[in-house]
Amino acid sequence: MRIERNTMREAGVRAFTQYIRTSLLNNKPLDQMAREMLTATGRTFTDGPANYFRPTARIEDAVVQFSRVFMGVRMDCAQCHNHPYESWTQDDFYNLAMFFRQTRLRAGPDRDEVTVENLPQPEPLNIPRRAVRTPATPILPGTREQSRSNKNLREVLADWLTSPENEYFARAFANRLWARMMGRGVFEPLDDYRRTNPPSDLALMDALTNLLRDKRYDMRAFLREIVLTRAYSLSSDTNPSNEKDTQFFSRYYPRRVPAEVLADMIAQATKRPDRYNGYPEGTRAIELEEPNTFSRILDVFNRPRRRVVTCERDDSPSLEQALFLLNNGAIHNKITSREGIVIQLLNQGKTTDEVITELYLRTLCRPPTPAERAVIQRELGQSNHPAEVLQDALWALLNTKEFLYNH
Repeated sequence: MRIERNTMREAGVRAFTQYIRTSLLNNKPLDQMAREMLTATGRTFTDGPANYFRPTARIEDAVVQFSRVFMGVRMDCAQCHNHPYESWTQDDFYNLAMFFRQTRLRAGPDRDEVTVENLPQPEPLNIPRRAVRTPATPILPGTREQSRSNKNLREVLADWLTSPENEYFARAFANRLWARMMGRGVFEPLDDYRRTNPPSDLALMDALTNLLRDKRYDMRAFLREIVLTRAYSLSSDTNPSNEKDTQFFSRYYPRRVPAEVLADMIAQATKRPDRYNGYPEGTRAIELEEPNTFSRILDVFNRPRRRVVTCERDDSPSLEQALFLLNNGAIHNKITSREGIVIQLLNQGKTTDEVITELYLRTLCRPPTPAERAVIQRELGQSNHPAEVLQDALWALLNTKEFLYNH
């Protein structure tokens, strides 16, 4: 949705973020959220869903955003020519653009605010580089059916998108949710479904699409079914038959935790919360409303900048990330702070053995093995500064793959 202050301004970011959070907390069906955004009108500083249109000053931008977000399809190429790898034509692109022809973004009372409003019946569009125009009555995507309704064209498009027969919307969001839980989608990238980029398992994709429809786009009910599957419960350990599998879900694929989650994990493990400019103390990274809030760790671990429609999140590891965890002064201060977890536990009278167990539980969510415990106890036996040894142990745990990855 590209929620960031350079596009939406801080008031718009706050309004849109609050709308999305409230909707998800109330478990609002995904199709209802899509409809509310697509048909939104009003002022962007007060009407959250209206901000969906804020990054779409050009009508072509509205088509690209709609197709990628809600259909899981890239129609960008068809702006200038027929899609080289798919059946989408330039006529299809500008026909779809007609559904946004009645939408206007007008400057509001505040120069930074925008009002989204509907216009009367639209005029046809000129198709670039061709001496033709779109039909005055647009045709619904992927069909031969013209829109025969007195509704605003965005409402007609929302009706088509969220209808039970429409496979684009259900397939796109079923794939996104599966990818969030399983580490990759049934087709990748998540916004590029086409005949030349088919799902790795068509039967699985069809089953997930039908399941999301059957659950009436209830995200919690859909996710519950996923976590109860055998596929989700598989170990990430490989065997000779699946060690090279990267797309058929015969094992769990380890993946690095997102940047925001990692920052919160370190803060929770060390018991030293981060401070973010403009936010109250105790705010977690996953609660930040937009990506321009300064945070070195979030930048190093590739938080999305929200500047393009394509998913910008990159979970691949890098040398910079490894060096950051090894040498960052802020993390060192969290570990060695007198208010940090190690000093707190020792001040409570905990034995070093109890502290070791607590550090493992706080970082890896399991007790240490006898061998791991023996290594730390050996170091403790050779030092007159138990706090420093235990802090070193905590530092080592924060640098393990077991801490950094879902596995």
